[in-house]
Amino acid sequence: MNPRKDLASLHSANARRLQRFQSEVGLLDKLDDQQRDQAVARVCIESLNQWSNFSRAFYLSCVGGARTKKGTIARTALFSFVNAQAALDYATVSAKPHIRHFPVKRREEPPWFDPALLLKLTYDLSLTNQASIIAGLSGKTYAFQHMPVFRNFFAHRNEDTHRKTTRIEADLGGPIFKFPSRYLLHIPTGKTASVIEEWLIDLRIISDIITD
Repeated sequence: MNPRKDLASLHSANARRLQRFQSEVGLLDKLDDQQRDQAVARVCIESLNQWSNFSRAFYLSCVGGARTKKGTIARTALFSFVNAQAALDYATVSAKPHIRHFPVKRREEPPWFDPALLLKLTYDLSLTNQASIIAGLSGKTYAFQHMPVFRNFFAHRNEDTHRKTTRIEADLGGPIFKFPSRYLLHIPTGKTASVIEEWLIDLRIISDIITD
């Protein structure tokens, strides 16, 4: 996902992709258990990747002077970057102070899925649209905290990663499933959507707020 000159189009592209993942989850009843597990794993991994790519593009768009959905121009109140790579170098050093070689490589960049990174950059650079960013990233959601744990299990299936997903299920006081994919597909008491659908909905809402 590339940075845009207007945050409305960036949000629309992100929301469409997240909505597609949610629609795929809604069709999983037609699959057998193995196919369902594989599909949930793919949606979880790709959804987290999508948010990471969106977060990175959002940061670059903001420091590049993109127009918000309200029509104002996002920019840093302190200084400007000569190019996108300089902005990425700054973000990387902000999260990883030990790095001293530039330009940084993509694999060395910070964890863009972590909302704490965007919040830190927002404060450090005094982004002019920081009110919207803070409002969006300060809401209550388990997506940022739990999705990476399940993503790591699906990408590296072993006893340790499975234990971490089970711990989340136990901490939330809900049922504990033998297969993590079944936990993501179950609908918690008092909810109308499955766990993973709730995460995808939350991410779309947050995307809408921070681009405002």
